[in-house]
Amino acid sequence: MDPKEIAERFARSLSSSLHAFIFDSSLVDSGIVSRIVAVSGTDQYLKRFVKDNVVVYALDVSKLEKRCRMETCRNVPRERYRICLSECLKQQTDAMARVVAQSIMDAVDLLG
Repeated sequence: MDPKEIAERFARSLSSSLHAFIFDSSLVDSGIVSRIVAVSGTDQYLKRFVKDNVVVYALDVSKLEKRCRMETCRNVPRERYRICLSECLKQQTDAMARVVAQSIMDAVDLLG
């Protein structure tokens, strides 16, 4: 499979509501995916899970949740706190997905 095609699928998947790229390593070369992640500099924003032939790269939202708790929703009244946290996390995750997806697409040019 062409690295550009893999990167495009990767970027689209991260930008979807799932915020993850899931593939079968017998169908997609996981070495290419690893190189895309390394060249794009996005490894710190992704978690990688492997189970048999299934590989998942998902956005790591743990830091975003902490930011929402400590900054955005810190002074929100208790009855609105969960709503604030949910809205903040969605907004922050969508923004992170866009940035990571763009970095992945930019990395394809460097792979040659």
